[in-house]
Amino acid sequence: MLLSALASKDLRLERPISFHDIPHDVLSFTWGISPVRIFINRYSHLPAAMESKQVGQGFWAVWGDVTERITWGNWDIATGGVMLPTLWAIDRNGIREEDDSLTKIEVTLGPASSENAFEKLAPGVPGPTRQFPFKAVEIAPGIVQYQSGFNCGAVDQGDGVVILEGVNNAEYMKSIIDDVAKRFPGKPIKAVLTTDDAWPHIGGLRYFVAHKIPIYAMSLNKPILRRLFSASFKIRPDA
Repeated sequence: MLLSALASKDLRLERPISFHDIPHDVLSFTWGISPVRIFINRYSHLPAAMESKQVGQGFWAVWGDVTERITWGNWDIATGGVMLPTLWAIDRNGIREEDDSLTKIEVTLGPASSENAFEKLAPGVPGPTRQFPFKAVEIAPGIVQYQSGFNCGAVDQGDGVVILEGVNNAEYMKSIIDDVAKRFPGKPIKAVLTTDDAWPHIGGLRYFVAHKIPIYAMSLNKPILRRLFSASFKIRPDA
């Protein structure tokens, strides 16, 4: 991380901050496609944390640009004079996801490697959004269930179609809407009903916001939906 920062063409020093009530200097640079900040303890000169913005993966895939912070602490000197932090913590969007404590460190010195391990760590260009195949099943006249990892449905009400659940991601829901348009030609999408707050069940709702389609939701789910709709998608924009 530090060698990549040193080699970066846009490395700069930002305003110092108070981190864990201790003054820290802040280095910033671009690593791969991600803006990165490194917090350096002003007294020990050891890195205390690295903060980066990157495309969310897994649970975070529906949240767009995710701020990841890796925090290090309790530095120790292992065999051969190697300095290592024995406390590691990972936060994403301010939520603690991982805490690790190293209770024993053994360093084995071997032949030097020609591989650039630092480049492997760099956040890369995000790949395409994961697509999910679906099977459309007409379970009653005018009612279609789209069966996949997470099901959704379409109900023809005569004057338009109501979608049941906006799942997975915006690209997936677009493929569903394209199929609905073929099955019910000329009929508008009247609304989408969303009943859950699990991320795979709401991940496609941003598509409906972009197309100004009314969304009916449980009142308790309004806060998480508003956070989803206001999430930043600058690195890999969606609709």
